Amino acid sequence: MKTARTRKTTVAIATSKLGSFKWAGLLRNQAILGLLVVGSVLVGCRNQLPNFALEPAPLSGDGGGSVFFDDFSYQSNTDPYLRSMGWILVDGISGPPASAYYSRDNVTFRDDTADPSNRVAVLQATTQNTLGSMRLSRIETPIRFLEGTYAARVFFDNGPRTYRDGSVQAFYLINNTPARDPSYSEADFEYLPYDVWDPSTFAPGMWMTTWEMWARSGRNTRCLSDDRRTACKQQADYAGWHTLVIQLNRAVRAVDYYIDGVLQATAGGDFYPESSMNISFINWITNDSVSPGSSTSSRTYTVMADWVLHVKDQILTPAEVVGLVGDYRSVGIARQDTVNGQPQPASGLGAVATGSGQVELQWQDNSLDESGFKIERRTSTSGSWMQIAVVGADVTSYQDAGQLGYYYRVRAYNVQGDSTYSNEAQVAEPGTTPLPPANLTVTAVSSSQTNLSWQDNSTDEKGFKIERRLGLDGTWAQIAGVGANITTYQDSGLEAGSNYSYRVRAYNAQGDSGYSNEAQATTPAPSTSTVPLVPSSLDAVGVSSSQINLSWQDNSTNETGFKIERKRGPTGIWSQIATVGVNVTRYQSTDLVSGTRYYYRVRAYNAQGNSTYSNEATARTEK
Repeated sequence: MKTARTRKTTVAIATSKLGSFKWAGLLRNQAILGLLVVGSVLVGCRNQLPNFALEPAPLSGDGGGSVFFDDFSYQSNTDPYLRSMGWILVDGISGPPASAYYSRDNVTFRDDTADPSNRVAVLQATTQNTLGSMRLSRIETPIRFLEGTYAARVFFDNGPRTYRDGSVQAFYLINNTPARDPSYSEADFEYLPYDVWDPSTFAPGMWMTTWEMWARSGRNTRCLSDDRRTACKQQADYAGWHTLVIQLNRAVRAVDYYIDGVLQATAGGDFYPESSMNISFINWITNDSVSPGSSTSSRTYTVMADWVLHVKDQILTPAEVVGLVGDYRSVGIARQDTVNGQPQPASGLGAVATGSGQVELQWQDNSLDESGFKIERRTSTSGSWMQIAVVGADVTSYQDAGQLGYYYRVRAYNVQGDSTYSNEAQVAEPGTTPLPPANLTVTAVSSSQTNLSWQDNSTDEKGFKIERRLGLDGTWAQIAGVGANITTYQDSGLEAGSNYSYRVRAYNAQGDSGYSNEAQATTPAPSTSTVPLVPSSLDAVGVSSSQINLSWQDNSTNETGFKIERKRGPTGIWSQIATVGVNVTRYQSTDLVSGTRYYYRVRAYNAQGNSTYSNEATARTEK
């Protein structure tokens, strides 16, 4: 029987050089070719990954590829990597409610019961219907984030409906400025299974609250406003897993809230957040006269987080968020933090005994701005990490006087600080290549995506390499790599109505296995009867040193709206910067660089998909 192993690794691989956030196909089809370990050496050259710097961020600053991502694959709430990512587990008297007790022991990490290969953060809240009996939970980062895209996959618990407690389960952004101070900022997803904030029905619902703002609501959303905030409620049962996205878009001074890909509420204007916030998850219980809960029996409510993502100064659609997280996981990325200018982390660290008491280390350099690399070692699983060497920029190998059983890790550094750590590598001795996988199957699930699955026959693989060709006579090309024990892959960004062939092989430090069987699938042709018509006559006019005005012709009668894309210069990378509603045919592109030429294109969209692109239009901002 195959020995079970943890599949979610702790490798942190740089992604900010992977171009604009048009992830479908880009990461899989280009970057992964440079991220796969063969033996202890990473295949591919240093600059194989596309460079984020080609296209500036569509909002403020030069965030580009600045990313905070965490897969919550920690061993426990004392895992030292928690601290390295800046997470704070609140412990002691805090709020809400005032004078409640928060316990770090109520924040744990464990295997996902639905998928033992995955790990999740677990936040529990217990009560016996008194303030003194409450033990609540909160995990948060320091205050250092503002504009861009925030997202998390969160599990909500409906247990409170049994006892009618005012359980509040939230993913939110907040700072510590007094609530009536103009610098106060907050943006929340707050689920109340038994909604004590709406005592007219106590119906379950998701509150989306942005402080110091006005709001226009989404479909089936009720919003209440005062001089400090607007709170919008989507009345529905959200028990279970959901993907939540908050977009803070400076270009239009709007905050958009999405649940499972559907826009629920939009806020902004004078109430648009203006001060940095933290990222928080919380599970708490109200303690006021509104809550009718009366039972004194002990009960526990559970919130879980699968992953969290922040992309600085970039607006990603929910689909792009899900695709990005999937791509992180497909190459074993567990955490990354480059928001404050730290270099990209090294990846693919391997450690091989070379004889005579020597260990050869090799890794992939994914950064263009590192000053060098710090190398750490420990001599056993319970030993302490010790920095043993520092090497210069561009150096990707080191020889140490070590032996079998030693562990190593590497991190890049520059004047802004240290990157997150590479994967940990244990010194290995020569062995054999893994057995080839078998029973590869491929299913076309849409006009642009196929799903692959295969049988893992080996106990010593480091992962799997996936190859694809177009048709039966195309050229094979490696498109992706996944970690040990992973036996599925989603290939997206494909052409509709096309036949694709696939094959897979396992690999470890000794080399590659033989190939699996080949499997084929044909993507269906898209339905074009209800996709909106392409807009035309797109025109761009530079009106100032920082603004270009766009206009186009709407040729469709069934669009939901229009998606606007931009690139800087003729060789820049296209990036979606905004969406506008039905029948809108104008847009102001602001916060641009003076004396710079920009290119634009527009496409209509509805529930059936996107139209083709309009003509490209270009204009230069004034100097």
